[in-house]
Amino acid sequence: MPRTNQVYHSSPTNAAAKTRLDRLLALDDELQDELNKPFLEGKCVSTTKFKSGEPILSMSHGLWYDACIVRYTGERSIPSSMEPARGHVADENLRKVPLCEIQFKGWPCKYNEILPESELVSRDLSRDCFEDIFGILLAHEWNEYRREQLGLTMTQMGKGAFFLTENDLAMVEDLWQHRARTAVRFAQYAGRMAPKPKTRG
Repeated sequence: MPRTNQVYHSSPTNAAAKTRLDRLLALDDELQDELNKPFLEGKCVSTTKFKSGEPILSMSHGLWYDACIVRYTGERSIPSSMEPARGHVADENLRKVPLCEIQFKGWPCKYNEILPESELVSRDLSRDCFEDIFGILLAHEWNEYRREQLGLTMTQMGKGAFFLTENDLAMVEDLWQHRARTAVRFAQYAGRMAPKPKTRG
């Protein structure tokens, strides 16, 4: 089973770590807003985003995990991130999101979960979808933060915990920089790396 909630609730040990956590939480809200947008705008009323077997990322118990789409259940629901209390439209038909059954990489099917499509990030970079590129990088930075807080290696984080390799991280960051039209690395944007000092001319 994916790791317990102790990972999610581990407290920052210093001011710099708290600032980084605050930044990651803000970016997580930003990502969720982007993933919600098509449903709030009524663009996904009769369509689905994923294919059966497609690799995705999903948050579970405070960590991002590699997973894949097993199937769509045929049902829809309104995720808590789209409740009217968050200032979203009240039209239930526009906000209902298709539910997916997902399987976590390395875990037996008894641990499969049913989740709304809008809470999943595709790992298919051929889509050239900005929110997925953003989500992949955010998932890596989030898990890296948690790993550092716990003092564990990537392997010790458990089966299926998502981390990019150094080469993949560089590739996805290049995609993000191109799409975001920025020279800033995502690790810096997410608060892990300090800005490079300006050189004197």
